[in-house]
Amino acid sequence: MKKLFLIVVFYTQFFYAQNTDQVLAQNGNLKYTQELFNKSLRYVEFLIGYPMQEQDKQLMLQETLQNFNQNPQAIINEVENIDRQMQQLYQITDVMQIARMRSALIAQIYINAQQNPQMAQSFIVRVLNAYVPLLAIDAQNLLAFTYKDFEGYAKMIQLNAILTGQYFQPTQQELIQLKDYLTQQFYNMNVEQKQALCSMQLLADYTYKVYQQMTPQQRQQLQQQYTQAYASTQTYQSGFPAGVNTPEQQQAYMREKQRQYNGNSAAMKIYYDTMMGNHATMLNVFSNYDSNTYWEYKY
Repeated sequence: MKKLFLIVVFYTQFFYAQNTDQVLAQNGNLKYTQELFNKSLRYVEFLIGYPMQEQDKQLMLQETLQNFNQNPQAIINEVENIDRQMQQLYQITDVMQIARMRSALIAQIYINAQQNPQMAQSFIVRVLNAYVPLLAIDAQNLLAFTYKDFEGYAKMIQLNAILTGQYFQPTQQELIQLKDYLTQQFYNMNVEQKQALCSMQLLADYTYKVYQQMTPQQRQQLQQQYTQAYASTQTYQSGFPAGVNTPEQQQAYMREKQRQYNGNSAAMKIYYDTMMGNHATMLNVFSNYDSNTYWEYKY
């Protein structure tokens, strides 16, 4: 006798609802509740880095309920596994460690999809392809470089420019060239460089939120501290030739490099060396102004 399948769902704005005990579906004695859906939704939105569109949330719910109807215990076990992973992540306060673990989760999903054609059609893979499309992957070290990491990388260069008085106003074509350059360079990087690049979406999200909450006085103080820290790094000395020391000189130097950009990778290498060498410096300086954890900004 076919098990009774009861769907209790109202297609309204119920996501992350207060009534976490609300039963959305029931198959025999097993119930799929709002709380279980919330846990899955938080996991997916952690992976993509920002809230899904409402129509995608609705689609996620529909497909989850269909799968629950076919194999309710498997869906409940999947949610419990997801929640265990997230509970472990919630205990971590180091932003770069959170970012690396997130990249590993994304990489594992993409790898599984490549090995299993059926999984390639699953909701989670379709969402990742839509929100965080893959640019490059290191399967051995579970590192996924996505388009959103590239966008985070560009944002971090812009913030780096603000804090050091450099010039960074790339055209759309130059951004495309920079993306292609990073994607190609990914396979020549060591593991630490790959980890940094695959952390850029989360790192940019975190640092910009800290920066936006600073007072003008704090921003000025931050700029002074960051410039001092930046000036002491090897990248700073190797990124600019002798005699290019002041913000004005650096700005003029970067402008000239952009004018010289004629299909070669000279300008791209400057951006690459600058950001890959100084993302840790930026994060360390920002942490001095932050009393919250990544999760307090996230939720």
